[in-house]
Amino acid sequence: MATRFGAADAHYPPSGGGHAALVVSGEPEFGAIDERATAWLEEVAEYVPGDSSIDLPAPCLPGAATSR
Repeated sequence: MATRFGAADAHYPPSGGGHAALVVSGEPEFGAIDERATAWLEEVAEYVPGDSSIDLPAPCLPGAATSR
């Protein structure tokens, strides 16, 4: 199985919901993007700004990972 690398980001507008994006590459430099996914969720768990806990992913990121 080939190694793949992912980068994700999320945005939580003041009006609620969440938008997530995910890109996947076979290169750690992301010179070529193999896959892209985005997801909009009307309802997400509460986001706590500044909480960088690695144990708790951003509430809407799983939506992007499963939207393919």
